[in-house]
Amino acid sequence: MATLAFANFEPTLALLTTTRGLGLSDSDNFLLFAYVGFVLGLAQGGLYRPLAKRVSEYTFLWVGSLLMVLGLAGLGLVASRAEQSLSSADWRTTMAALLAMLAVAVTGFAFLNPSTAALVSRGTDPDRQGEILGVSQSASAVARILGPALGVWLYFRSTSHVGPYVFGAVLLAIVLMICSRTRPVPDA
Repeated sequence: MATLAFANFEPTLALLTTTRGLGLSDSDNFLLFAYVGFVLGLAQGGLYRPLAKRVSEYTFLWVGSLLMVLGLAGLGLVASRAEQSLSSADWRTTMAALLAMLAVAVTGFAFLNPSTAALVSRGTDPDRQGEILGVSQSASAVARILGPALGVWLYFRSTSHVGPYVFGAVLLAIVLMICSRTRPVPDA
């Protein structure tokens, strides 16, 4: 569900930034996606990796889900704000909010994604790990196929274009509820 939420918003980002009140050019969008990649690399390499020695995957799953809920909900607010005709000062504020919410959502995904794989691996019978990890990766692949189509469809369902962001935040809220009903996998 978390991968579906992330894949749901990814293709709508360029739609959001090139149209409406934001009006970024293709080269500006390139920089925006480079920023997303930079934040992802920094979060996984600079935060997750050193903290993984001291923080459990279960905690990363919780924190990552929570960050993604906040980031996607914030992107929904940015999308609704971008619908308005923005003054120069409002445009800068909206762009700052966009960059901040992207950083929050992407950091959440950077925490959640490797933690999910680790928890699936550690919570599985060693004789079936390959099989179960394969099923998990297949579900992730299906989410990456369905997410963009669903996200674009949701984006155009309303004039505010908040659909993919609200849907993603709701999916992650469900992930948090599921996490609250599960027990952490003990360390091996």
